[in-house]
Amino acid sequence: MTIVNPQYYDEIIQRLLDDGAPLKHFILYASKATLLKRLNKRFEGGRTWAKRNIDRCIHAFDHVITETKIMTDEKSIDDVVEEIAAKSGITLLPDKRGRIKKEIDRAVAMIKHIR
Repeated sequence: MTIVNPQYYDEIIQRLLDDGAPLKHFILYASKATLLKRLNKRFEGGRTWAKRNIDRCIHAFDHVITETKIMTDEKSIDDVVEEIAAKSGITLLPDKRGRIKKEIDRAVAMIKHIR
């Protein structure tokens, strides 16, 4: 989830903390060029909300919401998952899916998120 409004961020995070949720927060951070490249791979096309708000989000993550950043420009999804697990003290179970099954699962997830 991308939350860049500090008031919303504080309300959501504080509520989770008040409810006793174990909370680890990471910013999956990438350069503007990488973000545009990734967004252009989606099936949405045009000037989406995400494309219109890249500069605002980058600014917020540089100056307002500055939790632990994970630089994702040159990392695979698996690399990011492993880094988050390591920083969270979580041991991941082995992923027994093959390369093709992983690609199919990711494509299905992407299709489900088309708005």
